[in-house]
Amino acid sequence: MAQRYEGKAKVVEETADGLVRVTFKDDATAGDGAMHDVFSGKGDLCSEISCLLFEYLAERGVDSHYVERSQKGFLARHVDIVPIEVVVRNLAADEGERRFQKVRRRSLQPFLEALAKKIDECQPELCAAGDVHPYAAAAALAAILERLAAYHKELEPLGVTRADLVENCARIMYQTVTGRAAPGRTVAQV
Repeated sequence: MAQRYEGKAKVVEETADGLVRVTFKDDATAGDGAMHDVFSGKGDLCSEISCLLFEYLAERGVDSHYVERSQKGFLARHVDIVPIEVVVRNLAADEGERRFQKVRRRSLQPFLEALAKKIDECQPELCAAGDVHPYAAAAALAAILERLAAYHKELEPLGVTRADLVENCARIMYQTVTGRAAPGRTVAQV
């Protein structure tokens, strides 16, 4: 397999059958690589979340490059992309020094604008989400994802599984963006 790309979080390799294999690393970095650590199982978790989200979208007729799961990642069709990194910072950054507030707003703005645009584009054809303010909905979704990423371990003693969190996040995002309620339990058990 020929390697096409290697970044901080994943490796993309060409397969013999013209697909690409996306595998996720256990590495984590911060400060533009100034800090580095390895967390056993991080790659598996990233892979599982990515596969569940792509499968959820596919079940609802949303096409993507995703083909199927593979060990520590997934197989996908080759696509040309515009590489964008989204960094979501926690609320503490917004409550601290002014310089962190500016950095947080600057880093979140492209993500929020893109998500708000998608929500706005979906509204004319829908009835349920017509009264949702696109930018407010985008900000709420970012806050939900940010908080769950930081809080999931604290929910386990309450009987909340990782699959429950993924399912509920996917359903909330789907409903907010499309204006339609996702039917029943839609994400496979982890």
